[in-house]
Amino acid sequence: MKSFNLLLVIISLLLFFSCKREMNREQLRAYIYDDSNGLKKVYQDKNGLLFETYLIRKELIESGKFKGGEAANDSLVYFMLSFSKNGRELLGQGNDFNTYATLINNLSFNAAAYCQLLVNEKDTLKLNNSSFVNTFGTASANNLLLVFKTKKLVGDYTLLFEDIGFGTGNQKFLFRKKDIQHLNRIVLKN
Repeated sequence: MKSFNLLLVIISLLLFFSCKREMNREQLRAYIYDDSNGLKKVYQDKNGLLFETYLIRKELIESGKFKGGEAANDSLVYFMLSFSKNGRELLGQGNDFNTYATLINNLSFNAAAYCQLLVNEKDTLKLNNSSFVNTFGTASANNLLLVFKTKKLVGDYTLLFEDIGFGTGNQKFLFRKKDIQHLNRIVLKN
């Protein structure tokens, strides 16, 4: 009898985790920003520098309409990197003009030299595309979108980010396969 009850519990858990959840854009964004879902990684130093990395879905950056579950079949992986200090954009804080210009150039045109994606701890992927928009101090953080082209998900992702000039040192952010699978199972409601 105990083994039958255990079997029922295991089957129930499998069904629960295999079912697709429906969310709207705001709920999906909140899900990604929630630390407990494994899609947000944070580096913070004692001087107030905050470096956040999110694994995101294309529905949050493209305005087109998508069918539910389409993200699971996408060969592109999207990361958003956010840089701030004391609740403000990091770029304009305490940098002389030459440093500021170098950072803008690195973020706008040279991100591929600083970012790589490690898949299954063995395959290193180069950056496929990136996007940086300078908001000139009007936002709470500077954001850099990174896009990598991958095969179908087969394991963990490790985002490798070399210090681009902020003084953060090289960073490694691990995203677990189970968390990525949960994200891809979410169906976006229009």
